[in-house]
Amino acid sequence: MDTAARYLRYSPLAFVLLAGCALIQDDPSQVRIVNPQQAELAQVIHLANSGWPTARWWEGYDDAQLNMLVNRALQNSPTMQAARLRISQSQSTVELAQSAMGVQATAVAAQNRLRVTNKQFTWPYSYSLPVDKNGPGTP
Repeated sequence: MDTAARYLRYSPLAFVLLAGCALIQDDPSQVRIVNPQQAELAQVIHLANSGWPTARWWEGYDDAQLNMLVNRALQNSPTMQAARLRISQSQSTVELAQSAMGVQATAVAAQNRLRVTNKQFTWPYSYSLPVDKNGPGTP
């Protein structure tokens, strides 16, 4: 087998291995939300002043089914703030699940004295120290 055929034979494997080396960002930067009143888009967009569709443009079609579907979609859709809170809650849940995957160290000690009946005592002691990628005991 000549060298060109060998390179062609193993090149798909090399491409697959290199594709696995893609850099993936852990957390994309948060997008800054612009207040719509401060955006002043009406002066920039000429269509906003000349016949731009109204807020309830779909009612112009006089279709009861379309009106029902759009109203249902508007009632069930979250606002941007609610969506942002859902994303934050999901990220917190993922971080909590990932924290349970770290190394954990536990020590338990116990002492029992039951030899003499009037001098019985038990001394339990337990200590748990979670260890994660930031070091022991860090949140």
